[in-house]
Amino acid sequence: MTQQTITTFRLPASKGKTVARLSPTGLTVGTALMTMDGERYVEDLKPGDRVLTKDYGAQKVKCIAFRDVDLTVSPERAPVLVHANAFGAQLPSRPVFLAPDQRIALRHRMFDQFFGAREVLVSARDLIGRDAVTPVEGLTSITYVSLVFARHQLLYCGNLAVDLGPFAGVSTRPSLSASDARIALGVMSEGPQTRESRRSALH
Repeated sequence: MTQQTITTFRLPASKGKTVARLSPTGLTVGTALMTMDGERYVEDLKPGDRVLTKDYGAQKVKCIAFRDVDLTVSPERAPVLVHANAFGAQLPSRPVFLAPDQRIALRHRMFDQFFGAREVLVSARDLIGRDAVTPVEGLTSITYVSLVFARHQLLYCGNLAVDLGPFAGVSTRPSLSASDARIALGVMSEGPQTRESRRSALH
């Protein structure tokens, strides 16, 4: 499908087929993003608005999709809460709610030795188990908002960089598996001697 015009649309909660081809990533309604006009809630954005991105500065939103999810039918789609300061001071600066498949950019100087890149992408669900990353329970439905840009982008949510596409966009950052995500978290939280022991065990 080729998007010819900028638009806003809503995907139904049903499992029926749809012509919209968007990734399962997304931000929850109520998430604030930094734009050229200051912070704005993602649900208030419109196609044509310029959002601050990590790699390319202010970029224009091409398309916005609202995805309603019935969590009584698909409980695995419940959002993941990333608490404030989960990955260090002001990372994020406030609690952030993400779709479980939403990828987060984590950065550490030791990642080069493990993953061949200083910054990596990790799905929110693969971070569950860390004290500051928890599944949200008790909801019956949720609305996720996906943004589409002309090229692959990372956006800032409460100081935390998240990967928002476009759909099938190619990123230069490695996307870690669940097992590698656990290694990444260990590297971020352990001292130099423990990291060196872990690295030696992997080689």
